Amino acid sequence: MTMESQLRHLSVQRVIRNQDFSGLSEMADQSQSLTWQNLQLIQAQPHNSSALPLPLAQSPASCLNVHTICENALLYSSNSRRFHQVAHKIPTRGQTAYCCTRCDMRITQTSLRLSKTTQDRVWIGPSGMLKAHCMLRGSEAPGWTCIWKKISRECYLRFDGERDLLKHVKSCHLNKVEGRGWEVEWPNDARERSVGKCGFGVVIGGKEMLEGDGCFVVPRSVVFELP
Repeated sequence: MTMESQLRHLSVQRVIRNQDFSGLSEMADQSQSLTWQNLQLIQAQPHNSSALPLPLAQSPASCLNVHTICENALLYSSNSRRFHQVAHKIPTRGQTAYCCTRCDMRITQTSLRLSKTTQDRVWIGPSGMLKAHCMLRGSEAPGWTCIWKKISRECYLRFDGERDLLKHVKSCHLNKVEGRGWEVEWPNDARERSVGKCGFGVVIGGKEMLEGDGCFVVPRSVVFELP
C-alpha cells in the first residue's frame, strides 16, 4: 500500500481531514521514528551484533536504498550514549581523527568550499559524521546518510563519499532567505540543537552559523551567490 493510499484510507475514516495529500509530506517522513524503534531491537540483540538494517518506510522515496546504520550512530543520535562511549581518538599526523568503537569507521571533520574565491564553506565535525555513518563492512566503501529532516528524495540516499554528503547539505539544507541571509536546518535527532552540539556549521561572507528560531541562521553580510 502506498503512502497516498494510506492517507486516503485515513481520510475516509475521518482520522485526518486535510484532503491535500501532497501537503502531508511530513507524515511520509518516518525514517527518524523507525530509527528510534531500532534502538529497542538493539537492546534485545546479543552484544556482538554490530548493525541493524533500517526497515523501509512507506514513502516511496525511502525505497531508493536500505541503509545499514551502525549501532553506535543510532545510540549517539538518540542521545543514549556520549561521544567518548562510541568513538575513540586515533593517532594521526595533522588532522584529529576518531574511530567508531563498533565498526572501526574512521571519522574526521570534513568541509566543502562554497566558492573558489572566498573562504565560505560548510563543514561537518566528528560528532556529525558519527551520527551519519553507515556500518563499515569489509571492502565496502564507507557510507554516510542525511542527518537532517527528509525533505527530498536525495535525503534517503546513501552517500559513498564525505564530499557527496556535504554537497547534499549545500543543495537541500542550506536555504537563502531574501534580505535576511541563510537558514540551515536543525539536525533530525534527539541531541541538543545548539551550534556547539549539532556537529556541523556554515560560514558565509565571514559570518558563522548562529542559533535562530526553529533553525540555524547565517546573518546577511555581502551579496553571495552559490555557484
